Amino acid sequence: MKLSRDKNFYKTLLTLTLTIALQNVVVNGVGLADNIMLGGYSEDALSGVSLANQIQFLLQMVVMGMGEGLIIIGSQYWGKRQIEPIKKIINIGLIFAMAVSVLFFVVIASAPHWALSLFTNDEDVIAEGVIYLRIICYSYFFFCLTNTLLNGLKAVETVKIGLGISIMTLFVNIALNYCLIYGHFGFPAMGTAGAALATALSQGVSFIILLVMCNTKEDALSIKFSNFKPS
Repeated sequence: MKLSRDKNFYKTLLTLTLTIALQNVVVNGVGLADNIMLGGYSEDALSGVSLANQIQFLLQMVVMGMGEGLIIIGSQYWGKRQIEPIKKIINIGLIFAMAVSVLFFVVIASAPHWALSLFTNDEDVIAEGVIYLRIICYSYFFFCLTNTLLNGLKAVETVKIGLGISIMTLFVNIALNYCLIYGHFGFPAMGTAGAALATALSQGVSFIILLVMCNTKEDALSIKFSNFKPS
């Protein structure tokens, strides 16, 4: 295999790799922030949320698997500068993401105790995890669509938007955790429910910001959400 001597190629590769790696670290930091801040509140709350995050991890793996396929196929069309096929691929990805989010929501919203009992039989831990899941499941829709669209942007070498949104989500989550878990600045001390609400709200905020950016800011795809319809 012959290596390329194009310095711009390696510069672009390094920039994309480091940006995506940093974004993945930040994304995982959202769940880590919940665990760390709940650690000082209650051991059962910490254990329950850590357990509930196994469900989130499973959802994340499904979305990531679909997103990686989207990137691989989309990047081939991007190499040929064929934009319309990429939009069609993203459209399929968004439909799939909505289906997955609805499936996870229905299962978790209707049977959170059963889902957590697959991992442990400690009722105290399960009780805290159920509190967390009953709220966080409402963020699955935002999580799936946001990550699917960001993966579509990665296919066309647009990664800074994803990194910026991920960092914003992390800081919003930490700030809301501080207010809602412990009850600072006049907010009620909600404990586990506060951590779930903080994460759900931060996911919703990130989706809204991405929605606004895609409809106002020019990018490689000139993405507008109105372009994506069920087919």
